[in-house]
Amino acid sequence: MVAGTGSAAVWLVRLLVTVTAALVTGKAALSVPTALGTKTPTVHADASRSFHSIFWLAAASQAPIHLAYFTDSLAVSMQADRSTPQRLVRSLDAELKARGLCGTRAVKLSQLFYKRLSIWSYYFLHDRAARSEPHVAVLEFNLYNFSASWHRSAANEATAFLPFDHLRNVLALPVETAGFTFDTWLLHRLFDHYGMLDVRRSLQRSQALMTESYWLAGDLMQEMFSGSPLSLRTVHLAHAKAHDDSAFARRSSAKFSRTLFGTALTGVDEKSPPLLVLRAILERFRDDGIITLVYVPPYNVEHLNSIGILPNRHFEHAIELTREVVEECGARFADLHAIFGDQYFLDSQDHLTDEPNDGHAELARRLTELLVDDVTAIAERMRPSLWPLPATSDRRIR
Repeated sequence: MVAGTGSAAVWLVRLLVTVTAALVTGKAALSVPTALGTKTPTVHADASRSFHSIFWLAAASQAPIHLAYFTDSLAVSMQADRSTPQRLVRSLDAELKARGLCGTRAVKLSQLFYKRLSIWSYYFLHDRAARSEPHVAVLEFNLYNFSASWHRSAANEATAFLPFDHLRNVLALPVETAGFTFDTWLLHRLFDHYGMLDVRRSLQRSQALMTESYWLAGDLMQEMFSGSPLSLRTVHLAHAKAHDDSAFARRSSAKFSRTLFGTALTGVDEKSPPLLVLRAILERFRDDGIITLVYVPPYNVEHLNSIGILPNRHFEHAIELTREVVEECGARFADLHAIFGDQYFLDSQDHLTDEPNDGHAELARRLTELLVDDVTAIAERMRPSLWPLPATSDRRIR
């Protein structure tokens, strides 16, 4: 209930003016909540750089060893420089320094990250990644890739980087698994050609924030006018929290977990589209001489056991099939799905915590153990370029 008619009128005018101005200026996402005196909506941060600058970090660094890291948000921290890829690079640098192989930073990073970056997105980007000539590639193979819903919600801007000669390979796969059509590819190629990809992504972020603003305005109206039809939204959300399995809860329900893992829980075979796509990527990296590590990321197995999702023989079989594909392509495989207890997980989608249990640091440590010998061998071969030269030296690195 509102204290008085005058007060309600003032709030209503502020609301109408703010929404109108926001729609005109395109700043609804920020203007509506601020003007209403409410907290600016929190939206999952997109910590990735634009697709045009995904190799910006590598290009900006003079470090001689180039590592490309493909991941979705499971390996990404919301705190700057605390994500698994950055920690992995720092850990490898420390190992090389401890072994006397470098005095300064030796490893540069190309972090290919995007929310819900699926195996299909990896494929769309893998040609560009290979042409950047990394020495080492790390691929997180999320078992969510076996879920149709994961592909449908994945970012499709990456299709802009699929070369024409690879197009037929993807079009031959079922649309419901790849989520890819010719018109999607052509549209994003045009966006890329005219330099519009970043603009499109910005518009999408603004639309998401505008939606948040709309619901915040709805909440305010509900508080002001009891019995409003908007109160139905509260009923709907309460029902969703009780019966649905979206990211409302800190831990997933059985239904949400089944949606996330898809056919990984019901049965896959070696001809499963995600495995075919993974094989194509790894064969290209093998042919280009790129040392590749593929790992299955950590999941909250403790929780999945408690809700009856695990143990599951199909789940284990999906991991073993992935291992077979990886090893047949000459890459290395690590099954890390069960390395952490419940305390290392942040939410229902198994993002890792930063504190008090630092999941990203521990995952980076495990990956360092798996990669350090390969990176050391690379450093040994290129040892002269790892040491900074004295200012008076005439010695040149070729």
